[in-house]
Amino acid sequence: MSTREPSLTEAEVRERLRLCANEKSSEITRDLYDFGRDLLKESLERVRSAEHKATFFAGYGTAIVTLLASSVSKWASLGNHHTLWIAVAACGCAFLCTWFSINVLRLKEVEFISDDEWLSAECLKEPDKLLRYRILTLWGAIHSRNESQKDKAKQLRRAELSLIFSGLFLVYLLVHVAFVQSLIGHGVIERFRWIASWQCLTNHPFLSNIPTLLILGLTLLPFVRLLRRVS
Repeated sequence: MSTREPSLTEAEVRERLRLCANEKSSEITRDLYDFGRDLLKESLERVRSAEHKATFFAGYGTAIVTLLASSVSKWASLGNHHTLWIAVAACGCAFLCTWFSINVLRLKEVEFISDDEWLSAECLKEPDKLLRYRILTLWGAIHSRNESQKDKAKQLRRAELSLIFSGLFLVYLLVHVAFVQSLIGHGVIERFRWIASWQCLTNHPFLSNIPTLLILGLTLLPFVRLLRRVS
């Protein structure tokens, strides 16, 4: 997304507009106004772009949850008791992706140019003063949308991270099911005595889940850390 830039306060903007409050600065005032309109259009495009991406992310996240939930009987029968934990992690990340995407699409209050600002009675008789006033109103609209865009960008980056990790867990799920079917299901793994012995030690209902939970935990830890670092 866009890089963070230092922003001016309203008082600082008013002070700078006073510097061009003379006849010699009319061209500068016009240039500032034209550039401000371009900046407003650009800020609106950034908001639309973020919301467009959020729509796709929300669709992908919802599709992953729906796919796993609707086909649970198929992939559960192909795996073992560890398969459910992996699917839960994939669904959880996909749900977070959808949640963060919806936060991007939520309606938020922003400043806009009102009719009174557009047709300010105090400035109608002085074209240069009206132009400077409109520059100030443009700044207010741009500043408000930029602040809204920062929050949308943060939520969108979190949605992107969630979708990436959900995809990783889906790959893990496929590899796990393939491993169960090709090795364990056909008795290949019993040929390795040390693995068979290790399985005997982990037949306990709780202890047998420790390896899977450990792998999921080591994967989720960087995911949580990356989410917290997004700002």
